[in-house]
Amino acid sequence: MMTMANKKMIISIVSIKGGTGKTTIAFNLAGALSKPGKVVLIKDMDPQGSLRDWSKTRAKNDPGRLLHNIEITDNINEKDKSNSDYILIDTPPANDKILYDSLMQSTNIIITVTPSPIDLHSTAGTIDIIKKAMCLKNLKPYLLISRRVTGTKIGEQFREALKIFDMPIFYTEIYQRIAVCESGIEGLTIFEYEPQSLTVAEFMSLRKEILRKWEKQP
Repeated sequence: MMTMANKKMIISIVSIKGGTGKTTIAFNLAGALSKPGKVVLIKDMDPQGSLRDWSKTRAKNDPGRLLHNIEITDNINEKDKSNSDYILIDTPPANDKILYDSLMQSTNIIITVTPSPIDLHSTAGTIDIIKKAMCLKNLKPYLLISRRVTGTKIGEQFREALKIFDMPIFYTEIYQRIAVCESGIEGLTIFEYEPQSLTVAEFMSLRKEILRKWEKQP
């Protein structure tokens, strides 16, 4: 039986709603997964090109600031698969076709949700598309609470509300912080911009969960 230990892990980061932090999670999770010495490839399927813009800004940085081996591509070929340790796919909002295409290329799914009633409705639509894809292939979807506001109780209530979807939820939550936004503007991961931050701890926690939950799954 093939396991994730000997099969390339390809993770799509998805939501049909905009503003859930998909691109930010993509490059910061890539930073977490690239430790230590791993190569992470991110496929940018978002026509808005936010990830490509981040990459262009990144290329202008002093190489001494860059800690990670992260590559951005518009396409994934067999050579890319063999030369990378992990592959992430950044997807756009409100484009069911691109979302479905990304799912068919993936082994694992991160569904980003922000704590709000609107997100509950959009998450239902995202999960409907994922379930259609799961009729054709084996996928491992997990919900990830992102952009949670520090000092509020809504995150706890929202986690309970998400249980209606009967889908596993990452214990890790990604909080909304100014440093996360600033690092993206400079083309850096949070690991490079503010290495002692709480956000670094959150992404390392997410990395630990991913490796524990997914790498040994059939």
